[in-house]
Amino acid sequence: MRILQMVLGPVQTNCFILLDDAGKALVVDPADNGERIVEILNENHAQLDKILLTHGHFDHIGGAYYLQTHTDAVTYIHELDNELLADPDKNLSNTFQMVKSEKYYKVKADVLVKEGDTIEFGGLTFTVLHTPGHSRGSCLYVADGLIFAGDTIFKGEIGRNDTYGGSWESQQESLKKINQLEGDYTICPGHGENTTLAYEKEHNPYLRMVR
Repeated sequence: MRILQMVLGPVQTNCFILLDDAGKALVVDPADNGERIVEILNENHAQLDKILLTHGHFDHIGGAYYLQTHTDAVTYIHELDNELLADPDKNLSNTFQMVKSEKYYKVKADVLVKEGDTIEFGGLTFTVLHTPGHSRGSCLYVADGLIFAGDTIFKGEIGRNDTYGGSWESQQESLKKINQLEGDYTICPGHGENTTLAYEKEHNPYLRMVR
């Protein structure tokens, strides 16, 4: 398994591309520039199999519509964030983007996930951990030693909770849930550099606050 990391879009969002040994690919948060993502898939002779969305904000879904119209990939999102995909107000594209684009309201999910659901890819089993707070349907995708965290948690920080569907109270409960995870995990966040669960438990003031 190889993991490629790209920084895409107007707010520098992390997009992760997982490539298995059978020529299949999985993309977490195709933030923007779906054309470039397809180029990378072609360069690696990989067929896109799955798209995992950690939540429905515009800066995490901006490349998904292109991927959906140019591949046969199956798209996953938590059931509580599905409404954001077709609503430029709720997914914040109207707030932060000056130009309206169909890529921010034509993305459609094939599978709506919930807490505890599992997704198989390349010998890995991803478990959905529902972590509302940044949005109602924010979630982590947790696999063997990996956490794809979206905007739930960053290195030393957490995502904002003052936009549609955000909740400080829900966010605190989600952070408690993260604190309860055990084991060695690399956290791949939606923005900024990767970190580890151990580092965040020791240094992230928001995780320390809810112990």
